[in-house]
Amino acid sequence: MNIGKQFGLSLIELMTTLAVVAILAALAAPSIQTMLENNRIESVARQFVSSIYMARSEAAKTGFNASICPSNTTQTACGTTYANGWLVFRDFNANRSFDTTPDVDTDGDGTLDAEVLLFAHDNDNNDLTVEVFSDGAANTEQSFSYLPSGLNSLRNTSNPHIRISHASDNDLAAQIKLNRGGSVSLCIAAKDDHC
Repeated sequence: MNIGKQFGLSLIELMTTLAVVAILAALAAPSIQTMLENNRIESVARQFVSSIYMARSEAAKTGFNASICPSNTTQTACGTTYANGWLVFRDFNANRSFDTTPDVDTDGDGTLDAEVLLFAHDNDNNDLTVEVFSDGAANTEQSFSYLPSGLNSLRNTSNPHIRISHASDNDLAAQIKLNRGGSVSLCIAAKDDHC
């Protein structure tokens, strides 16, 4: 009797392989979830820092204040919290509110100009909370500006910073410190213990 070669896997070999893969996947899933969450936190923090640098640069370049404010749901005006994201805009009248109605003649031609939206960030991560803090507490006014001199509107407060935390448990995720001279430093809680 001539027995040919066996091709493929037996049922027992296949079930054993699947069991090992399932165990390894179950062990790896929590660390992958943590890694993805930390990457999302770092991404939001770095986007906010980029927005700050954009506002500071725009103010110095144009000679008008540039402001950052929490966005409303449609990203057409300022809101009260950063749950929907944020706006960066030229703030011609220096009121830290994005006004679409022309009310300032910026170039002396007799025509009133509307404020210019420079950037809108849509916060698709409602699991993170972004708040502006100074003087040891959350500010009632969450908007802030950069002046043409490069200084920010929070320069006369103590310890101005933006706190990014987990919405579910309020644990610190990242902190962006606004120094008196206008510079910015970023601390990610998952990477740095000194936040």
